[in-house]
Amino acid sequence: MRRGYDAPYFSRLPIDLHLSDPDADAFPLRLRFKEFASDTDYQYLPNSADFYDDLARAGVLKVSVPKADSACQPMPRPAPVLSRYGVVRGADGKPNALAWELAGQVFYHTLAVLSAPAYRQEHAEYLAEDWPRVPLPASRAVLAQSADLGRRVAELLDPQARPELPGVVGRLVRAGTQEEAPQDLLTVGPKPRYDAARETYALSDTLELAGVPERVWAFTLGGYPVLKNWVEYRKGRMLTLDDAEWLEGIVRRVTALLELGAELDLAYAGATATGPEPDSGPENADKLPE
Repeated sequence: MRRGYDAPYFSRLPIDLHLSDPDADAFPLRLRFKEFASDTDYQYLPNSADFYDDLARAGVLKVSVPKADSACQPMPRPAPVLSRYGVVRGADGKPNALAWELAGQVFYHTLAVLSAPAYRQEHAEYLAEDWPRVPLPASRAVLAQSADLGRRVAELLDPQARPELPGVVGRLVRAGTQEEAPQDLLTVGPKPRYDAARETYALSDTLELAGVPERVWAFTLGGYPVLKNWVEYRKGRMLTLDDAEWLEGIVRRVTALLELGAELDLAYAGATATGPEPDSGPENADKLPE
């Protein structure tokens, strides 16, 4: 929060603490534990309030209870989330298939909502002071649609993913031309500079990154300008072909992410719209335990 609110990041790798912004916390989709110290295999639970007691018993969730003579009140129990949309426990009391499906949908829906420009604008004052609050759709169909959009956001943010991206923007060229830069020119000079008028990032006197819209240049994650930081860390270095491909990919990923803004706003609007109760009725009977 010291840099203001930024849309969330996504990774399939550990990003807590100093791997992102110092002291940043990641919210996992699922939580791993061993029921007994002698167990060799790990078990998993959805990171959801529906399994609050299970997580507490497993030691994953630390529940603080005030002392008897304390004036403090215990924290209120969080309301269930997944069970709004159906039965999420099997006959054995463990998460069933629907629980895991819903956990994923809520996870990616959250990513979509927090990435929506309209959400950020409407809650700017609140987001400067506290944790984001995420509206849940009344309809499970709307939840699923929003989750699909969140998965597209995740793919663009995930360094391990290789989404299909058009090559219209983000091209390494010989300075002052539109010619593709040969490998012997892929060196970042001591003073890279961005030219907003030409939408070009001059990496050296002979190398430019062309097709960089100003909004891509200004895009931040965790308070850091993504493109500028990537280049600044590589001043004075010759880029490998993989580096060059990744640098062009940053521009294309950020462009694609920004172009999702209108769809993300619609998903946010759908999540806040009032409607019937979550659809956990007969149409989901085939997914519920007997």
